[in-house]
Amino acid sequence: MTSPLKSHEWLPLPQRPTRPWYHCGYWPRRSRVTLDGGIPSSEGDIVKKDSKFTRVPSQYKEMPKDIDWEKCEKNRFMLISAPGCPWSHRAILARSVLGLEDAVPLITTSNWSPKWAQSLFDFQYYPPALSTSSWVVDKSDVSDEMAQLLPPPCRARLEETNQFYLWELYVACEPGASGRVTSPVLYDTVTGKVISNESSVMLRIFSDKLRHLCDSGAPDLRPAKIPAQEIDLCNELVYTLNNGVYRVGFSTVPADELKCKQMVFDALDALNVRLSDGRKYLHGDAFTESDIWLYCTLVRFDFGYYYMFRCDLTQIRTGYRFLWQYLQRVHAIPEIKRESFPANYTLMYATICRWGGLRMPGNFLRLVTFVTFAMLGAHRPDSAEWRWQLAKVVTAPTRLLMYLFA
Repeated sequence: MTSPLKSHEWLPLPQRPTRPWYHCGYWPRRSRVTLDGGIPSSEGDIVKKDSKFTRVPSQYKEMPKDIDWEKCEKNRFMLISAPGCPWSHRAILARSVLGLEDAVPLITTSNWSPKWAQSLFDFQYYPPALSTSSWVVDKSDVSDEMAQLLPPPCRARLEETNQFYLWELYVACEPGASGRVTSPVLYDTVTGKVISNESSVMLRIFSDKLRHLCDSGAPDLRPAKIPAQEIDLCNELVYTLNNGVYRVGFSTVPADELKCKQMVFDALDALNVRLSDGRKYLHGDAFTESDIWLYCTLVRFDFGYYYMFRCDLTQIRTGYRFLWQYLQRVHAIPEIKRESFPANYTLMYATICRWGGLRMPGNFLRLVTFVTFAMLGAHRPDSAEWRWQLAKVVTAPTRLLMYLFA
């Protein structure tokens, strides 16, 4: 079995802007790839002039029905995920919380760990890897054992070029595949098929279908004692927030941006009220999939969405007492904390947010403000209050200038 595309150069590049990049509302890297009958093409820039952001549904969003889940063994399924993406982060967190690290191998999209960044922030930075050829998997992130589980065309590409693109996995699994190439991906090494690229489905596969592979004390992400309808209604509210921040960040229609911003903070208000009765998690004492959905947005909000996506009415830490306490509780869970890198997310969003017109000096000041918070260790949910207050004093001038370019 060979890939119909021998080189990423076959993929058409998005049209470059005729003006200098600093006059434009986008960067050339921010493109997406869509498959049509197995042939990839670039959608162009994520942010387009006078456009509203609309999320395209996943093409593998249904629960697979032709798998005997009880007979599934370790290493049958492989998760390919981009840690910076909140939707991918959901699947990574569920895998960690449920104790599936040894049962479901994880391959992440290409990472970048510059020494200066490690010394300043003590983190690994996973860039979006959304080049003109879609998400990239680097050979350095794939062990020899995991490489043997990949489709032959992807293994060949790893040997030939030390990397492969995620769209090549889609085509290798289904030569006539159509639809947008997205992450995360759950790959079945037995059938050689992509069984899901929808994070909400993966959470239910991990928690329910692969329960026999989970740790004995792992939580049930959809416990029977909580009505499924109640969880789904809560998920709808959380999704308004999950998707709303992107609608704000990527919309180029001012009226739509303001409308979506109001939706985001209405959802935050409702969630803050829900937690005001002293409950530990969204559904009481039970840690559920709703908590994973919400955490992935909250941990990115105060810097990534507030600064770079302009969801800037208030921050979680200063404006939502109960949500902030909740975020600290969830972040303190060891399995959650070790798979979360708050500094990464803001730097990633800085590469995909809008930089046109007066947004460029404003975004630069916002980025400087964040870097200062990060250098002072004040960017994490578990940062000490004195660090936060010190960072506020140090960044007062840049924050003042920042709002002049709002």
